[in-house]
Amino acid sequence: MILPLRSRLAEERAAGHAAELSLQPKTLEAERLWVQIARLRHERFGGSSERMAAEDERSPLQLD
Repeated sequence: MILPLRSRLAEERAAGHAAELSLQPKTLEAERLWVQIARLRHERFGGSSERMAAEDERSPLQLD
């Protein structure tokens, strides 16, 4: 009874770890894009772009 549960737990942990690893590059890419957006806004709008960036940081996932 315990051996099948341990095996299943190990499989679930491995699956969780694999999911985490696949998510990391996407997270890094999203962060890189946010930095690029901030830089471009600053180039385009100057100081007023900081106010826009503050509004975006409150809810960055609304773009999805």
